[in-house]
Amino acid sequence: MSNAKSPGGGAKKPAGSSESGTGKKNKSKGFIEASGYKPGWLETGPLPSDILPEPTTPSDDSSIAEEFAALQEALQKYYGAEPTDDALDTSPPEATPGAAATDDVAPPLTEAPPDWILRAIEPPAVAVPLEEPPTIAPAIEEPPHSVETYFPTTAAFDAPPIVEQTAPPAFGEPDVIGLPLEEDDGVTFMTEPPPAEPLEADAPVDAPPVEPVAAAAAEPAPRPARRPLRRPSRLSAALLTLSLLLLTAAALIYFVNPFVRLALGMASLARPVASPSVAPPGAADNNNWCVQGSFPTGDALPRLLDDGAQGDVVANDDVFSLEYPIATPGSYRWQVVNCDDPERAFPPAMAWITTSQPNQVVTFVFDSNERADRLFFPIPYAVSALDGMEEFYVVGSFQQGSANDASARLEPISSGLYQQVRRIARAGSYESYVITGDATQAIDAYGRTTEPIPFAFDTDSNSEYVVFLVDIDRGRASVMYDMPPLVTRLAFGGGHRLLSLALAGLAGLLLLVLVLREAILRNRRLWMEVGCPRCHEQELMRISRRTSDRLLHVFGIPAYRYRCRNCTWEGTRLSEAGRSISPGATITRVDGLR
Repeated sequence: MSNAKSPGGGAKKPAGSSESGTGKKNKSKGFIEASGYKPGWLETGPLPSDILPEPTTPSDDSSIAEEFAALQEALQKYYGAEPTDDALDTSPPEATPGAAATDDVAPPLTEAPPDWILRAIEPPAVAVPLEEPPTIAPAIEEPPHSVETYFPTTAAFDAPPIVEQTAPPAFGEPDVIGLPLEEDDGVTFMTEPPPAEPLEADAPVDAPPVEPVAAAAAEPAPRPARRPLRRPSRLSAALLTLSLLLLTAAALIYFVNPFVRLALGMASLARPVASPSVAPPGAADNNNWCVQGSFPTGDALPRLLDDGAQGDVVANDDVFSLEYPIATPGSYRWQVVNCDDPERAFPPAMAWITTSQPNQVVTFVFDSNERADRLFFPIPYAVSALDGMEEFYVVGSFQQGSANDASARLEPISSGLYQQVRRIARAGSYESYVITGDATQAIDAYGRTTEPIPFAFDTDSNSEYVVFLVDIDRGRASVMYDMPPLVTRLAFGGGHRLLSLALAGLAGLLLLVLVLREAILRNRRLWMEVGCPRCHEQELMRISRRTSDRLLHVFGIPAYRYRCRNCTWEGTRLSEAGRSISPGATITRVDGLR
């Protein structure tokens, strides 16, 4: 509404009103005097037919001010508020001087406002099925809205809880806020919208809420700065794996020394210089073997068994054994003979035993099998005994057959196996065998004997390695020679320790290269994006590389030589692509553009 004068020449005075206004209360502040001005169609647009007022008859002379007074009173009654002293006076106005006496005085307006006004103030209804009794939200702390929001009066009205309208009303619909729930024909009309997200403090009240998805799409998240040269490096993984393998190999070589087995597997076995004069055991002997010796045995000879008892390890393996106590300590001679034919004895010369305690139990062993072993020369039989002897020495022509050579002592390397690795000073042909502390107590290829059959071997070079072995469980000796010099140095000359240290050093060097490579790749001062360290210019020009740059390429470091286009600086920069001209700084790195 506007208070401007209408084109007709001014506002129309209501009939029967007084100019002096005596006997009538002043209007409340903020009341807008109505006028007969009507905006053009282009200013307001067409109105819906359902809210257009009915055309007034020429006989209706009621003023617009009275209609608004009646409307205000109807609204006050509608909201249940009591009129105040400042409310508009609805008493009949006094007669104006000069007015006709026959003018009718308008009675107080007690009727309801016209239907088009009620339809104009009626809020848009949204039909919601009534599933359960609605719960009205408690009153908020802020002062409630009232009719005074749109029709100012001096009276304050209490209103039900208000929920602000989050969307602007459509054209022609009333802008009424916070009407209570109403029920009509079983359908609940709810004017309170569902709770929405709180608006920001700076946002206007009537502004529609901003959708979070639309805001995220309108303003994308800043992309993180690109870190070059951080791709998974296969070279780094290969260096780490290789260094770990080298460390494992170094530990294995140092503590296990696998070159000993390799050298023994490549060696040649020395042959005995002669063969026994007795025929090897056969089927005619019927596995009927006994022991006879210089120690007391009684009337009957003790018989060797192959039943897995009395010292025999495995039954029916043609290895005969017997545990027999010797009453008096000392050295004795003995043989394995056929129980039915004592003349058939093994070995042809007497074997020996030595006891150190009274009633010491000695285990006699006779192996009647013909065995081919990788470490021992193949023989048809072997005679041995377990009497507790643990010291064995090598006797040979390379040391003039001295039985008292302390340097010829064999060292134990495993259970029941003794070894000595000896370097023969001069190349030639030699013979040797193994003895205990007495030269008459020997061990040759056929076992224990007092008349040993020596081994014959040859050396091709000075200081050649020769290996002497004794297996006391089988009672056999062996000599191995003719091994490759490099393998013997690694196996017996301490070369495995040097090799293990070299492998460990190489592994450490690879780990150092790996650490340095990663340190260079992670050094931000060498990245292409850093630019010139002097003038901080981002655009660099590639020039010829130097030897140091080419060396870095060997270790998988993409180093190139660049020169600044702004100053005279030149240096190394890391670039995956190796561009001729650097791309310069990206927009995201420029300050103030984020």
